[in-house]
Amino acid sequence: MELTKEMREAMEEQLNLYMQIAARCVEERNLTDAEAYFHRYEGALETLYAMGLVSEFEGAKRLADFWS
Repeated sequence: MELTKEMREAMEEQLNLYMQIAARCVEERNLTDAEAYFHRYEGALETLYAMGLVSEFEGAKRLADFWS
């Protein structure tokens, strides 16, 4: 159980990093890289879902919130 918690925390850090980088890319009008980091974010959420660490609803909500 402790390993699962550590894995989720590490993935959460990765998600936050992807979101920050994408936001910076948008600020710099680099939409190609922003889209690439969105896809990395999306992939990380899919991994968390596959591992049972986030629900389908939570994953969908977080994807929707990514650009807001």
